[in-house]
Amino acid sequence: YKDIQKCFLLPKPGGVHMAYILSLNVPLRQGNTHHSFIAYNSTKKDSEGNHQSDKRAVEGVNDDKLPPELDTNIYDVISKLFKFLAKVNILIPGEFKSSKGDEAIKCSVKASDGFLYPLKSSLMFINKPISYIKLSEIKYVEFSRIGSSGMPSSRSFDLTVARLTDNSSICLLYTSDAAENREV
Repeated sequence: YKDIQKCFLLPKPGGVHMAYILSLNVPLRQGNTHHSFIAYNSTKKDSEGNHQSDKRAVEGVNDDKLPPELDTNIYDVISKLFKFLAKVNILIPGEFKSSKGDEAIKCSVKASDGFLYPLKSSLMFINKPISYIKLSEIKYVEFSRIGSSGMPSSRSFDLTVARLTDNSSICLLYTSDAAENREV
């Protein structure tokens, strides 16, 4: 658990699913691919119930900080377990709300659709690939209008976020429909 750097609990738009993200100090390797994040998705509806741990498993380790029985959602149980085992705080979305009341904005990075979470001190894009940028590491943000065949330029734009540390950037494509124009 010493390799866990940060944990995130992010509600997906629509209010049905929760994403639990672990940020790792040492990335996991799968062939030539390095994974710095582990994502777990759960459904709020299916994960409610009583969750028990083996009393012998937590004996001596627990010191009465973690109750052996939790009557809550599975994502809350996972959050409490990782907070206890990894000794890291769980980061959740701050005050940002989209025009639909969600904590994220639907957008895409390259060909992957996902969600951009403006957190209190960072930005996080979840789906593949997961991207995390601290606000203090942003060199500049560039907005540019684009217009492709069949899509007017007023419905979409590119958002490029350049980092200070490694001169890399993430290009997000945001496309809205008529109901979402307030977010733009």
